[in-house]
Amino acid sequence: MRGLTIAAFLCASLFAVTVLGQHTLDIVENNGLSENRIDLVIMGDGYTSGEQQDFASDAQNAVDHLFGKRPSKQYREFFNIVTISTVSNESGADHPATSEYVDTFYDCAYDCAGLGHLICCDYSTILSVAGAQYPAHDVVLLLVNDQQYGGSGGPVAIASTSPVSNDIPFHEFGHTFAGLGDEYDSPYPGYVCEDIFPNISFTADRDDLKWNHWVNEDTPLPTPESTAVNNQEPVGAYEGACYETVGLFRPVYECVMRSLNNDFCAVCTEQMVLSYYGFVEPVDAYSPAQNSHEGAHGDSIELVVEAVEPDPNTLAYTWDLDGELLSWSDSADLEFFFECVDQGEHQLTVTVSDLTNLVMVDPENLMTMSVSWTVTRTDDGPVENCDDPDTDPDAGGDACLDGGDNPKKSGCGCRGIPARRTLLSSLLPILLL
Repeated sequence: MRGLTIAAFLCASLFAVTVLGQHTLDIVENNGLSENRIDLVIMGDGYTSGEQQDFASDAQNAVDHLFGKRPSKQYREFFNIVTISTVSNESGADHPATSEYVDTFYDCAYDCAGLGHLICCDYSTILSVAGAQYPAHDVVLLLVNDQQYGGSGGPVAIASTSPVSNDIPFHEFGHTFAGLGDEYDSPYPGYVCEDIFPNISFTADRDDLKWNHWVNEDTPLPTPESTAVNNQEPVGAYEGACYETVGLFRPVYECVMRSLNNDFCAVCTEQMVLSYYGFVEPVDAYSPAQNSHEGAHGDSIELVVEAVEPDPNTLAYTWDLDGELLSWSDSADLEFFFECVDQGEHQLTVTVSDLTNLVMVDPENLMTMSVSWTVTRTDDGPVENCDDPDTDPDAGGDACLDGGDNPKKSGCGCRGIPARRTLLSSLLPILLL
């Protein structure tokens, strides 16, 4: 298990608010068990005892904006969200450049590395508190109760509550969660950009460009800014990124990783979605949980997959019997008829794939997952003609399914049954009440 035990997670969900010392844990959104969800923890610094309601409001505002845009909007089901409020003795954050200092729990300060907008905090304490209050945490966002624009990425995503833009957490989330680099070209003294960011390229050569699968053949490389028809089209190689004006390239003219009040571009969106699937497998559970089953003529078995669905749902289910395609559809349920195979063992496999157009290349095959059952026919009776689309098994005919030439209909040996979410979705409301 990746984080909390199931018992501990359910216990936390039973009691939505837990007060431990000067920290208060609040379960904001529970979309599943922690071992197959991204557990996002939102924390705060510079909120006094009288400003705890402000923290709750700021945290909700951050959630609304984080999940109000692509791709997190489509993949909200992948996340559990909690807040940990912390009382500071004083409000705000340090501003060393103007000799302003306040007493806050996580000791957040602007002017980090000589940059006025860069905020650094006591990361060790932040992660220690997050681990103690919510051991299942995967990503931490810290809100700094200060109206000056600022933030940072790294082990913790940090964002001020500046009214200038609600996209600061969105931008910092890109750093901390997906490992995206800054695409703006204003200088960062002493920083040397490394070739480690999926959205920063050291070359505009088409063959070596990290995101060349997004670039049309007629797009010039390097891509002049005059070529842009809007902030994010076409995808190309625009010079100026990672604090350098020349020699480094970004995918589009303007992305939220370059300037706020923009969306993630196609390249950054793809990386965000792939990072989600680095934490979450497409299948939550399946039934029957036992992977070997026997039956004879007249017997059948109902197979159900409980998947983690994006919204809108872009999942496809491919059902195979002994390596031969049975069905390709959006149905998570199938019924297998034993009379449609000969005596002996057979392998029945369902493969769940996310076909979203937000991802063009999935090099590690993160967005696909297969589940297999061994089905054994025990008798040596006749094998029905399961490929005959003109006979209906429910009407007593010889076929086991309605075949036809529609690739989304079930194939030999099975017939689709109405999709039902009957596994964790039916158990969790009972367990979590």
